[in-house]
Amino acid sequence: MAALIAVTCIAVSIRFAWPLRGERWFWCLIVIVTAAHALALHLLDWSWLARLGKAVGLLMYPDLAVIIALIYLMYRGIYGRPSKPVESDPDDAPRYGQRNLEL
Repeated sequence: MAALIAVTCIAVSIRFAWPLRGERWFWCLIVIVTAAHALALHLLDWSWLARLGKAVGLLMYPDLAVIIALIYLMYRGIYGRPSKPVESDPDDAPRYGQRNLEL
């Protein structure tokens, strides 16, 4: 079951960051994450997962969050802060009745 969780988390994180598929650093990070999962599967005792029953799938969410956070940190380290939206917030604009129309 632990291997299924690891494979699912890696697959979902690749799908989540699919626009980065052309970047070498992305695939190097995925290889490192996969190697870390393989090492954890080999060295740790996962027998306690059988007692969790169906709740074992919930372990996928923290694992996935860590992988996506690593991808974001690498992206931000290489490219800097993500750009801000060009348009201002439409909720900050004056309402129709508040506009100053001088005709």
